[in-house]
Amino acid sequence: MAGFVPEWFYGVMSLRLIAALKDLRITELIIGRRRHAFLQNKSADTLREQICGRSCVLYHFGSMTEGTTTPGMGSDIDPLICDDSMNIMSRRPDWKRGKVNLLMVKHATCSPQHYRLQENRPDLPLPFTFPRDEFSVRDADGIIYSSNRAAGTFMRQYAAETNMPYINAGPSHSISEMYDIVDAYRCVTLPVECESWFTRPRHGIWPTQDMLQTARELGCFLIPDGHCNSEYRSLEWRVSPSLIERHLMFSMHLIHALLRFSKAVEEGHY
Repeated sequence: MAGFVPEWFYGVMSLRLIAALKDLRITELIIGRRRHAFLQNKSADTLREQICGRSCVLYHFGSMTEGTTTPGMGSDIDPLICDDSMNIMSRRPDWKRGKVNLLMVKHATCSPQHYRLQENRPDLPLPFTFPRDEFSVRDADGIIYSSNRAAGTFMRQYAAETNMPYINAGPSHSISEMYDIVDAYRCVTLPVECESWFTRPRHGIWPTQDMLQTARELGCFLIPDGHCNSEYRSLEWRVSPSLIERHLMFSMHLIHALLRFSKAVEEGHY
């Protein structure tokens, strides 16, 4: 019968898949060591930046961190640089003294999963009435917003000074094809877009309630990436739940990670 798959097929193919991946050194031991190595890199990179006087935390995401790739796939490294010198407010009571406070504003022109960031003073819980620097933009209503062009501008200048190529792909800016560097702000309070994911009905036992609770506490990032069709693209910041995604990925069993890897191989070669 056309389309008929015998009951034994998936079991046999799963065993063959695992054997093939073991030949490529994709095992539970290697995945664990790779994840540990990149988490150690995160700590070392963050410490180096703080010693240099920069208030930021570095994260690593993507298949290299997850351990679901091989050298032959040519996967790049995805660092995210989180600027801790800014305080992201989901509401005005979140204001903190001594920091530039950026209030998340769901403007009428914002695309889904995007916000504007209104600049607020570090000495008083009041908005700025004048631009702070070249990346502060006053809109038609006189409100001062933070532009998302800073990271790209600085990387472009650095590339010119060092005679290196400037590479831009979406929110990432780099001088090497091996790295997709993204700048971001940390948002501890989850936006509405993320909250709906936690409250929707689910079938099955994964993710567990403990996983969901931990994921909720991780928060999310705001990255400088306006919607491609937006008239105000340079003022929009996109919500990125990368920490939540990585937490769920790390909680998967080995077979789930192997299936994710095999899917990546299929998409890359067929």
